[in-house]
Parts: sequence; structure tokens; C-alpha cells
Amino acid sequence: LEESRIKELRNLGLEFDPWHVMFNRLRKYKREAGTVRLPKDYKSNVSVDKSHDQEKEDEELTVLCKWVQDQIRLYRKDELETERKKKLRKLGVKLTKGHMGKVPWEDRFEEMMDYYHAHKTCLPKRDGPLRQWIIELVNLIQNGYVSNRRQKLIDQERIGPYLRPEVIFGSDSPSMPSSSSEGNKKRKAAVLAQPSDDNSGDDAKKVKIEVMAV
Repeated sequence: LEESRIKELRNLGLEFDPWHVMFNRLRKYKREAGTVRLPKDYKSNVSVDKSHDQEKEDEELTVLCKWVQDQIRLYRKDELETERKKKLRKLGVKLTKGHMGKVPWEDRFEEMMDYYHAHKTCLPKRDGPLRQWIIELVNLIQNGYVSNRRQKLIDQERIGPYLRPEVIFGSDSPSMPSSSSEGNKKRKAAVLAQPSDDNSGDDAKKVKIEVMAV
């Protein structure tokens, strides 16, 4: 096909270049899931019964994780085209080895806020690392454990009311573990043991969350 014809077809949403097909999938995923900070190997929540469409989404996410990892590998070998570097960076892919490692809490919080401003809800409709992180955050807030610095950030953004289970999940609210469950005890212990986020030394202490009324 002539270049002009290919351009016309692309404007209609058709794509022929395999790289751009995957890039567009990644862009669509970010729009629905709020992040491109993906792990090397995605592990879905196997305890949840999923529909056929949800299983297909998990499979696609696994493919996207591998594709992003491949792009970072090409970049590190200096084999990634300049234009593709620009596209990936603009989308939010950092093209570093750490991009697919453990994401800092503050980075996930920023992704959540970006998603909230775009969609007026904190919880992405599509499963993935950000959605799972937010569900865990809601659980910690409900049980009253978060560092002083992180609570201050939540208060500054006035996002606390929108992280209540009845608001963020609605009628689809997942069962939250009770404060007496073994898993929650381990979670509390991890919070209490974490190093301080600031110089006050108070962040390793137990903090009771007082969420503002909606």
C-alpha cells in the first residue's frame, strides 16, 4: 500500500505495524487501568471467579508485560528507534530496569490521582497492578494503619472520602478481611515494622485513620 493510503487507514483506527499494534494496546490499557508500570510477570487474583472476557484481559496483560519488558531490553541495548522511545516515554514508560520493579508508593498514589481526575473514581475498571494496589490501600485505611506521611498526603489531596469501600466499590464491594484475621495481622505487622517516611520517627507507629464524611 502507498504511504498516504496507510496513513488514511491508520486515521480510521487500522494498524499494520506490529509494534504500533502493541503500543496502541498498551495505550488502551493505560486508559482503562491507569498505569503502564507493569511487573515482569503479572499474577491475577486467582481467588476471584472471572468471566471469559476477564480471563482474556488477564492474558492480554501478560502479553503487554512481556512486550514492555522487551522494549526496555531493546533500549538498554541501544536498539530501540528514537521515535518509539519518544512514544513510550510520553505514555509513561520510563525505559529503565527499575520500571518493572517495585513501584514506589508515591508513584502509585499519583497514578491513582491521575485516574481519579480523568474518571471521577479512584478504582480502575480494569484489573491490574494499580487496581490491586488501591484495593490494598482501602483495606489498610479501613483497619487504621498507614504512615503519618502517607496519611498527610491523602488528607492534602482530600481523597479519603472517595476511598471508602461503599464509595469506591459500591454494590461490588469485595469482602474486606476483619481486624482479627491472620492475613491482616501480618499486614499490620509489616506497617509497624516499616521505616519512617520522615525524620520525626512517628511514621512507624500505628495511625488511626479518620476519614472525612462524604
